[in-house]
Amino acid sequence: MQNPRYIPWTEILIAILGFVGLLFFGGFIALFLLVGLLQTNQATHTETVQILGMAVMFGIECLLLLPGLWFLYRKVTDHPEPDREVRLPFSLWQIPVALTVWAGALWAGQWASGAPDPAWLLLPFLMPFAILPPIWLALNLAARGYDFRPRWRGWSVVTVGSTLGPFLLMVLEIAAIIAVILVVVVFVVLQPELNTQLQRLSSEMGRASAPEEILSLLAPLLMHPAFVGGLLFVVSILIPMIEEMVKPLAVWLFAKQLDTVRDGFVLGAVSGTAYALFETIGLGSGAGSNWLVVLGARGGTSLLHIVTSAMMGAAIVGAARERKYLRLAGIYFASILLHGLWNAFAILNSLGEAAKIVSPNSLLATLGKLSPYGLGAVVAMLLAIVILTQRGLQAAVAVPAPVEVPPEDAALVS
Repeated sequence: MQNPRYIPWTEILIAILGFVGLLFFGGFIALFLLVGLLQTNQATHTETVQILGMAVMFGIECLLLLPGLWFLYRKVTDHPEPDREVRLPFSLWQIPVALTVWAGALWAGQWASGAPDPAWLLLPFLMPFAILPPIWLALNLAARGYDFRPRWRGWSVVTVGSTLGPFLLMVLEIAAIIAVILVVVVFVVLQPELNTQLQRLSSEMGRASAPEEILSLLAPLLMHPAFVGGLLFVVSILIPMIEEMVKPLAVWLFAKQLDTVRDGFVLGAVSGTAYALFETIGLGSGAGSNWLVVLGARGGTSLLHIVTSAMMGAAIVGAARERKYLRLAGIYFASILLHGLWNAFAILNSLGEAAKIVSPNSLLATLGKLSPYGLGAVVAMLLAIVILTQRGLQAAVAVPAPVEVPPEDAALVS
């Protein structure tokens, strides 16, 4: 009686996921290009740049899904190359080159966003050069000297991190935001005076025309401690709790198959890279006249996603193989803290800009002035974490395992 043939369900399901993602992204590319062509005369330059920029970035997503599909197909059909190792082609000379390309794309995009026509046509094609260099550098800081073996697993992590991970995050975050909105609505309904004030504010905003007038009407609400506290709770606690749990989704799936904590660290970084790229597509494509600030800040956000996902990946493997559950909980808390600090400083920076116009000497305006230094401090901490952790894990793997001496040889030695 013959044994039933092994069916690699994991590989098949990830391949299906990658194929669906390829169709999804390809459909969006076609849609954006069609809309961009149809609205050439009606849409503003900012809207056209956003549409074409998203088409370009979704094209990059499609390119990243193709190797995963190819290697999974070769693995399912019993070819040997998917199980071989591969290493990222990274050298130290790439650091200044990537930073130079990134800075040049940021400044060129800032110039093109305000230059006369047709300079704005450069923006969609500058977008990859303003997004990818910091992501590439952050990934290589985490994976330097690491051999991806088998290579199909590394590309499978890219597939899961580009498709299923962002989809689950969007569903969970939308559900969480809806729950928060329902709580706020119930609170407002139970406060008749507050309800009346909000209705009056809505009516006055409907009559306002200038942006400065709208901002002056919204200023009391934006600077109210309850609003600031609620906003910080959502973006600095609730969203980081969801994202830091789901971003390393592929590491959760492969945890039992990984041999070392370093495997989890690097594959977690790959998961964070895939998510950072996906998130930047929507946020970065609408940068407009704030190209330099928005896409420059996205470099720091990408570093955040990659480092915290790498931390979580290492902790997940440690918990799966060595039952270090307390360490997993501690790393999860630390990841939420770093993510929350970054989001809090970013929100305070935005609210501080609004507060400076209405009340320059307010506490919120002062915090807004200090927030860039806070963002810089978080970036410094993230760089220190990824460099020191990568070196420590690499050194731990390089240490040879102790040689076991047979009992008879041990007796002779004694």
